[in-house]
Amino acid sequence: MARTRSGVEYARKRKQIAKELGVPRADVDAEVEHRRAERETQEVAPLYGHWNTDPWPEVVEGDALLRDLIFRIRRHVVISYDNALAIALWLMFSWVHDTVAVHSPILNVTSAEPDSGKSTAMGVIAFLMPRCIATIDISKAALYRGMKLWNPTFCIDEFDDVLAGASTDENKAELRSIINGGHTRGTVVLRCIGENRIPEPFPTFCAKAIGMIGRRMPPQTLGRCVIIEMRRKKSSELIERFQHKDDAELAQLRSRLLRWATDNEDALAGADPSMPSAFQNRRADNWRLQFAIADLCGGDWGSKARVAAAKIEGSLDKLSVGVQLLADARKVFDADGLTDRTHGILSGVLIEKLCEDQDGPWVEYSRGQKITQAKLARLLRGYGITSRSIRIGVVTGKGYHRWQFEEAWEIYLPPKPSNAEEAENSCAQ
Repeated sequence: MARTRSGVEYARKRKQIAKELGVPRADVDAEVEHRRAERETQEVAPLYGHWNTDPWPEVVEGDALLRDLIFRIRRHVVISYDNALAIALWLMFSWVHDTVAVHSPILNVTSAEPDSGKSTAMGVIAFLMPRCIATIDISKAALYRGMKLWNPTFCIDEFDDVLAGASTDENKAELRSIINGGHTRGTVVLRCIGENRIPEPFPTFCAKAIGMIGRRMPPQTLGRCVIIEMRRKKSSELIERFQHKDDAELAQLRSRLLRWATDNEDALAGADPSMPSAFQNRRADNWRLQFAIADLCGGDWGSKARVAAAKIEGSLDKLSVGVQLLADARKVFDADGLTDRTHGILSGVLIEKLCEDQDGPWVEYSRGQKITQAKLARLLRGYGITSRSIRIGVVTGKGYHRWQFEEAWEIYLPPKPSNAEEAENSCAQ
């Protein structure tokens, strides 16, 4: 029950008001809690001083803003131009996110090894996002209370540690649920926070950036990411050390980002930019608004953005185990010249061919041993592909015909851009 100074006094007034209004006493409690939350929200101070951002006094050109964002990022980390452009576009996206975005791709800054500039990049990004909470751990109560008070964005480094948190670690579990959710506008989580234990909706639709070593995360989350690969710098590559504190240039960039976002929200609302042919479904959702922002910045930014996206997406393996099997099976059929839809392959032969790639997942798929025919069949069954008796030459056994895979290939393996030029040329600029 909500309480003021005196629990007894509150109980008496609560009973009196409920009787006068003809409502249950629980409704009085709920209204008191709502008014209290409203008052606290109005009075709460920003978590960080740099959250207080005034819009730039002059009109901000997107072209110059993009260039300056890229320059500031590359000043502190060794990163390709395409990756820096992708980060800069995502940062601009984060400032129009609340009013314009329909889908919310996660910016995932990753590296194969530590000491590759990931945390430095995350530090720069955190200062350039609006109302950003930068953390690697947070209590459940603070997380949801902070979301209600500040409507923040999140920049979480060491996210692999959050993913690895034990199932009994309630705080890490809640942080995972916030990051994993909210790809589409309107998504909420229901939680009981506070003394009254009344379920409350907390929106998870907010801009999120995460940093981690490797890409070991659920396929559903991985598919919602724009992944930026970092690498360790060479001794000959010189960069300026980032102090991990706010400065005048970062403040100016935030001010310009705010002014640009305010001036261009209407132009971006409902934007439907041209998409490369390989950018379909969730991949298209992840990049649509960034392409629209690049087009709005003028010049050749639209072309550069599509080229960068094609390189980034073309270098990534976001496939689930099942889709990976579909892709590898197609490689086997094609490599063996089984290009006619009536051609078939025995299950045992398919497994041997799959396991020729010693770095692939199938060599040790079954508890350190190669994938079994039973597990192969179970994976493929989810895509409507079932083994049947087939005849190959004089041998008869369980296997698959090419035609059985064709529909699944068409659905789950859209054509990838073969190179950046193809991706660029496939769009009508």
